[in-house]
Amino acid sequence: MSLRWLSDNTERADGMDLAVAIEGMHYSDMAVDSEKATLSPGASPAVMTMRGNFTGFWRMWQAPGGNAGLIKRDYALLTEIHPNMIETAEESFLREDKKARKNGRESLWDMVLDPRPILKVHEDRSLTSQRMMDVSICQL
Repeated sequence: MSLRWLSDNTERADGMDLAVAIEGMHYSDMAVDSEKATLSPGASPAVMTMRGNFTGFWRMWQAPGGNAGLIKRDYALLTEIHPNMIETAEESFLREDKKARKNGRESLWDMVLDPRPILKVHEDRSLTSQRMMDVSICQL
């Protein structure tokens, strides 16, 4: 959708640094929105807390929420570009929970309690295969 908007609005988009976001919010609101969406506590038992894991990220967005902090977004423009965009963290949580259940997976909250690798699985398998080949070659 954004590429279409850019090509339809070339004069307006010329030189524009298009930045995206869901909503300007306080860190504490993330747990509240998570609880609303999953009907479970906004914190989970984990080796590293969400706060610890995303401290650097949250520092950029922390003071204060409501699009008044260090990083600001033009939400009216983002809505114009993509009228059906996800506008809140709660909406994002609800959408992911619904998608998980529709695809026969557990709820979003169950996925939090039993985390599985998401991003690097393919890479890790490739690295493991390469290491096994290296070991086999060395043994010859």
